[in-house]
Amino acid sequence: MADIQKDSSDNIYINVGNVRLTYVRAERRSPEKNWSGKDVVRIQAYRNDHDGPLHTGAEFPVGGEGGPYDAMRFLEAFSALCIAGRGDG
Repeated sequence: MADIQKDSSDNIYINVGNVRLTYVRAERRSPEKNWSGKDVVRIQAYRNDHDGPLHTGAEFPVGGEGGPYDAMRFLEAFSALCIAGRGDG
């Protein structure tokens, strides 16, 4: 099972290699942010191997009607790129 931790803003996150995936609930997001009414998963990379400062990352909305389906499509696209990039597909 993944090691779920909490950041200084009380958001939960998981590190995968040098990437941090953070779940940010809608009520913790500023109204002027994109997708302010939705939960998001923020995807960031560490500036070094596994700790320290993070690069600004993308936010993937996971709330609402298409949320679970869109998340599965995201994983499918990630897998397809990894397979095609290796020449296995």
